[in-house]
Amino acid sequence: MLHACNAIDGTAKKQYPTLHGNNARFTRLLRDSYSVLGRMGAPGINLEETRFAVSVRWPKAPGGQPDIADVLYGIHRCCRGHGEELPNGFDLFRDAAGPTHLTTMEITKGTVRLSDRIIFGLVAVAVLSQPTEAKGSPTPTA
Repeated sequence: MLHACNAIDGTAKKQYPTLHGNNARFTRLLRDSYSVLGRMGAPGINLEETRFAVSVRWPKAPGGQPDIADVLYGIHRCCRGHGEELPNGFDLFRDAAGPTHLTTMEITKGTVRLSDRIIFGLVAVAVLSQPTEAKGSPTPTA
């Protein structure tokens, strides 16, 4: 998860070079890529509308309630990036090695456990994103 979050950090910095702050860039990239993140990491869940009753610092989702981008940044990226343990109730379910049509999430007041498939969603967002300056540019030819 740490490496996937780092990939999002690096990609977001390239994607939004004028947007200041890791939190703003990280969460913006994920929100702009919910179609990819959702399919790969949380299939069947409307990530744009789903909010979680958890406490994160400075949630950026519309309405002030944290969405999955806020949870991934505020809990997973920040804790892992600063060498801290995840708070109780935020570890990942080990689904990736299981049946392909089963994704587990557990949402309770104050916690949300995501499937480890969210890691593949984060990697897909990082791999499929293009830096802003590259969008719409013709492919160089040799």
